[in-house]
Amino acid sequence: MKQLTYHGRRRVKERIEINEREAVFVKRVSRDGKTPNMYKGDFYKYLCTKKRGARIKVYREYIYILSKTSRKLITMYKVPLKYLPTKKYEIPRSVISKTMMVNSFLNRKVKVYLKDDSVYFGYILEEFVANETDDVAFVCGEEIVYLNINDIVKIKWIRN
Repeated sequence: MKQLTYHGRRRVKERIEINEREAVFVKRVSRDGKTPNMYKGDFYKYLCTKKRGARIKVYREYIYILSKTSRKLITMYKVPLKYLPTKKYEIPRSVISKTMMVNSFLNRKVKVYLKDDSVYFGYILEEFVANETDDVAFVCGEEIVYLNINDIVKIKWIRN
């Protein structure tokens, strides 16, 4: 199966030199490239404007647009200079894993342990999006408390 569209093949040859089969290259971009959700700030917003029903990956300072359905590379282009290096916009892996942990307990009764040894009982109110804020909305009794994602050490589900 072809891994690149005709346009995608032309763009790859025009913009970068690859020393491997196209299929292997596209799989590597698909596997190792970072999604827009792994970035924050202006670069995240910029990537979101490029989606238009396709998958986006950032790999080695290039933006790759892949088809959602056929997994083919449609096109690619260099990350604009004002967003280089992209590393400064990356969300740390620790925050990404905490984001996944927090969102897995959404709307469940939980016990949240913080770095300062305090413990909160309640519900995580809404999905946490790492590239928008550092605070997790948490319902504790009758009030809403905002907990910093970096202060959360552990979350335990309380089964009734």
